[in-house]
Amino acid sequence: MLALIGAAGWEWGKLNGYGQGIALLFGAEIVALCLLSWVLGLLDQSLSIVWIIASAAWVLGVYSLLRPTRRPVAVNPGRQPASGQP
Repeated sequence: MLALIGAAGWEWGKLNGYGQGIALLFGAEIVALCLLSWVLGLLDQSLSIVWIIASAAWVLGVYSLLRPTRRPVAVNPGRQPASGQP
């Protein structure tokens, strides 16, 4: 079963346009996370705890990807010629 889950991670990477190495890394990472959850006994916990942990990880991951940058974005709708140019 873990091989199929790893293959799904690999396929997800390939479908998103990643190269072979990154796609294999995705598959290996998913298998490692599944094994870790098994070793830590997360499969024996009630589902509400699992969903709380997964939801928190999802929110933190999305926040880390979407947090605003501190650099202002330069918008120049009417481009002015540089000094000395007509």
